[in-house]
Amino acid sequence: MERRWMTFPRPLFFDTVPLMRLKARSLWPSATLLSILFHLCLLFVADWLIRERRAEYYSPAPRQTERLVARLVPSRVEPSQAPAYRAETPFRAPAPEHKPVAAQPNSHDAVPNPIQNQLEPSASTLPVAAAPAAATVSAIAETLLPLVSAELLTASEGANRGSPLSEPTVAAQSSRLDPLMTSALAFKDYLIGCLIYPSAALRRGISGSVGLAVFMDKNGSIAAAIVRQSSGSRLLDGTAVAAALSASQPFPAPEHDLELIVQVVFAAGTIKLF
Repeated sequence: MERRWMTFPRPLFFDTVPLMRLKARSLWPSATLLSILFHLCLLFVADWLIRERRAEYYSPAPRQTERLVARLVPSRVEPSQAPAYRAETPFRAPAPEHKPVAAQPNSHDAVPNPIQNQLEPSASTLPVAAAPAAATVSAIAETLLPLVSAELLTASEGANRGSPLSEPTVAAQSSRLDPLMTSALAFKDYLIGCLIYPSAALRRGISGSVGLAVFMDKNGSIAAAIVRQSSGSRLLDGTAVAAALSASQPFPAPEHDLELIVQVVFAAGTIKLF
């Protein structure tokens, strides 16, 4: 019997290996190029994101302009500080001079009356014990007189404001209010001189009232300006705030920190302050 050899087909793997190697070698440059392009795109995107974040972080926030506003009102004088001026210089009446009784003759005693001289004893015949009693009375009077005078001054201050006793207190209060009013008026004159109606708002017919709170330190420099009442337009609010903060030279010193409330009205191309 003739033996037959069975032939099996050659595996496909052995034929495709050289082809795969050839394809891999031909695709390597394009894959490298695609990888480089992909990484460059990633770098550009990362750089763009970093720049956007930095711009958002370092850019001034426009929200602060919405808070900036002010009205011109001098700071109030606390009522608790007013009595301090009265207590510094209390009114004291001069102590009366005590003289002997014999040295003060009355006018009607100019003509001697023999009957009265007989009824009334002379100063030389008075008892010696009267001298210590007069000294005791004078000492008590000197002690109580300043206290009584101070009480009378406090009680009569409310009813007699036009009397000479209240003049030092009124003068002290008026002298204290003068620096505040001077600083407030100087700032108002400066603000009305540097305010300009925005041309864009004038073309669009935008008007409104801006309430500003301007803070001045005791040296007369503008520390801050806050918008307390917005006009509804960022352009008008920003113009009022910029004018309030543009003061480079200090104003007359108010001697205390001062808050000025200013109402800036933009209407029909005109600007008014209240």
